[in-house]
Amino acid sequence: MSTLSEYNNNPGNIKPPGGKADFYEGQIGVDDNGFAVFVNRDFGRKALIQDIRAKQQKGVNTPHTFIDRYAPAGKENTEEARDNYKLTLTAGLGLKGTNEQFPPGSEEKLADLITQFEGQSQAAQSAEPKPGD
Repeated sequence: MSTLSEYNNNPGNIKPPGGKADFYEGQIGVDDNGFAVFVNRDFGRKALIQDIRAKQQKGVNTPHTFIDRYAPAGKENTEEARDNYKLTLTAGLGLKGTNEQFPPGSEEKLADLITQFEGQSQAAQSAEPKPGD
């Protein structure tokens, strides 16, 4: 059984701004949940990095502010999962806290961490982070 991110070739489960069906290069549509669908995973990763850079250019550059924008609270994102997401990014980038800025040039590593987190089941996202993760 594949995850939604695998099915859509969208490793970051990104949604195109305004729900546009052709916003990103290689995007071939939008699924019923509003997530972009890509022709292959390479285009999905390229779009994820583009999305990360766009957010950083707008000053969204800490785990706290990034996840507040990237995975807003609501039906899709429980508060527990969002907190775990912030901690995952913080630990993965070697930061001291969720309000510390992302290191310069960390877009690729951030994309890797997002891909890993988005590829997990909902139960795993809500679980306590393991030491060293």
